[in-house]
Amino acid sequence: MLRASLASLLARKLRLFMSAFAVILGVAFVAGSFIFTDTLGESFTALTKSSAGDVVVRATGANDPEQPAAKPVPASVVAAIADVPGAARADGNVSDFTTFVVSKKNKLIGGQGAPGIAVNHTGGPAAHGVEASRLVKGHWPEQAGEVALDTATAKAAGYLIGEDVRFVSAGSEATFSAKLVGTHEMTGGSMLGASVTVMDTATAQRLFQKGVDQFSDAWVTAKPGVSQSELRTQVAKVLPAGFEAVTGDKVSEQMATEIQKGLSFITTFLLVFAAVSLVVGTFLIINTFSILVAQRSRELALFRAIGASRRQVSRSVLFEAFVVGLIGSTAGLVAGFALAQLIRVLFGRFGLDMSGASLVLNPRTIVASYAVGL
Repeated sequence: MLRASLASLLARKLRLFMSAFAVILGVAFVAGSFIFTDTLGESFTALTKSSAGDVVVRATGANDPEQPAAKPVPASVVAAIADVPGAARADGNVSDFTTFVVSKKNKLIGGQGAPGIAVNHTGGPAAHGVEASRLVKGHWPEQAGEVALDTATAKAAGYLIGEDVRFVSAGSEATFSAKLVGTHEMTGGSMLGASVTVMDTATAQRLFQKGVDQFSDAWVTAKPGVSQSELRTQVAKVLPAGFEAVTGDKVSEQMATEIQKGLSFITTFLLVFAAVSLVVGTFLIINTFSILVAQRSRELALFRAIGASRRQVSRSVLFEAFVVGLIGSTAGLVAGFALAQLIRVLFGRFGLDMSGASLVLNPRTIVASYAVGL
């Protein structure tokens, strides 16, 4: 019966291809959706790991989106936490998410979802000693009128080291320019279309903190052998009311959670198309397979006449269905990679550049693909 089933498959491979093709399409949409969203989530997660120090000092409730704008951290607080036991250093960070580069062709770089980030350069490491950003060419800004851009933004805008870069911002100056003195790359991976402009601390405070010696938050770096929780406890003791100390791992986890919540609609949106393709494919499979079984009535009757049991005949048909589903699922999983790549290119057109991120294949995607296909 097994040899007979294989011979039947080979004899009807063209018609069975219609069923297999429907399986391929359905599985490709499912696999492609999961691969893309997993890649997106992995990219953001990797990025968040280099976006917080061992301990982060911030205004209480700064992570709550329903709270008003968080108050800044005074320079006096940064100086105080730098002296706590277990702290190797403390760095005040100024950050803004509304500063965009204007290219040589007078086009805005970003602004279609991905933020334009401006930060001050401190040299302080992220959690666990990870270098937050790596200098590629030139040097870090050391005085007013100097900036460093991430390599992708510098390339997209057409600027070379030594040239003046133009900016638009929601800070104290709507437009300004500065000399490009260096390029850098974020160690956490692709910036997903965001631009990162680095400037000296005094300039950042003038533009985004109204010239006051204060910061958006502060990072505290632990001495060797000191855990994040131990350092957080020591830092919390010297903080005035209205501020909190949070471990870097917790901050990264909070950011990753919020990002995953925000990305959930993309998964839902893509899986809707997968569901539609599966419904259409199901009707095609039912019609094709029903016709094939009807055409094989004499062949199946002959099997019964020469001694095959009812169960053996049923199993032979199910075996053919299993082979079609297995082949279709495998091909669909491969096609899912191509579909995920296409989706990545399309999202890149809208500012979500993921060209530097590798596609992620999780076990869930494999299980879901074969479960759907079979």
